[in-house]
Amino acid sequence: MDTPLGNVGAAILEANIIGLLDRVYIKTSSNSACFTAAKINSQCGNDIASAIPPGTPINNDFIQQYSIDTAIISLPDHLHYQFLHLCASLNLHTITVKPFVETFAQAELLVDQFERRNLVGCVEFHKRFDNANILLKNRLVSQSISRIFVDYSQDRKVVLDYFPKWANNSNVFQYLGVHYVDLIHWMTGAQPVDVNAYSSGKTLLNDGVAVADNVDVIIKWRGVDSDFLSVHLTSWAESHDSVCSSRQKIEVLTATERINSEQADRGFRIINNHGLKLINPYFSQRYFLNGITRYSGYGIDAYLAFFQHVLATKQGRMLAKIDERLCTFSSALASVKVTEIVTRLLRDA
Repeated sequence: MDTPLGNVGAAILEANIIGLLDRVYIKTSSNSACFTAAKINSQCGNDIASAIPPGTPINNDFIQQYSIDTAIISLPDHLHYQFLHLCASLNLHTITVKPFVETFAQAELLVDQFERRNLVGCVEFHKRFDNANILLKNRLVSQSISRIFVDYSQDRKVVLDYFPKWANNSNVFQYLGVHYVDLIHWMTGAQPVDVNAYSSGKTLLNDGVAVADNVDVIIKWRGVDSDFLSVHLTSWAESHDSVCSSRQKIEVLTATERINSEQADRGFRIINNHGLKLINPYFSQRYFLNGITRYSGYGIDAYLAFFQHVLATKQGRMLAKIDERLCTFSSALASVKVTEIVTRLLRDA
């Protein structure tokens, strides 16, 4: 989808259309803020976005000058904690892209900071908003889970083109696999109690990126009634010629059922001179209906739910009435516990 900032940009544009936000101020780690703001304004048709000049301090004076009350963090993994801590000190309701932060200690500190200030803090785990996963969650109610299998791979071109400079501060499991750790925790209510991790592959290393191609993880979960295992195969080395940017599927084996959910091939296929491409029409797309451009999909729904959550908080409405699919900082603790252990195991191997 051709929108600035990907899902973040699409969410900003749609939130403006439905009246959830009025203005957005953009600060980037490079000098691209002006370009991004101009692109948002061009697609919106109104001047809702402004670039924050390089070197401008983000402090209370700045926040008060522009009446800012909400922040979106879309930065490399290892920078999340630094900026989330800043947002808390500035009393900003905040949503961050996944993963939450790198360590459990950082996560607990942020949970405490945001709760003491009555701030909304969320992680953009959009797979909670996918109807296929909601159906799976509903199906698992009162079932005894035996095993969960996850296979998740991404075109290595994504790493090489978009974040070769910081990929060595992360790994494919922390960046992608964490989605399914959060999803399993949310669907089952289980807590991770043991983790093993293994890395392999040197394709990306040969391309100049110091990170393993594959990270495979086994997690033992403690459920309400019984324990179960989940096996996660994650890879950053999918071929450039892949029919989609990422392949992903989840399989759940219970005492009475085997449930398979193909999460990449949603049945929408394009065949032309360039070959076959799979498009997920439910993830994040731009649509033209009745002469109006709209943005829709579970890839942006987490942001829209967050904006609605913030609005309800400001109006003093009961938080229990807000969308239960939103991943709050406290709900993200389980995923941080796993990714921190995986990172340590890979480092020490």
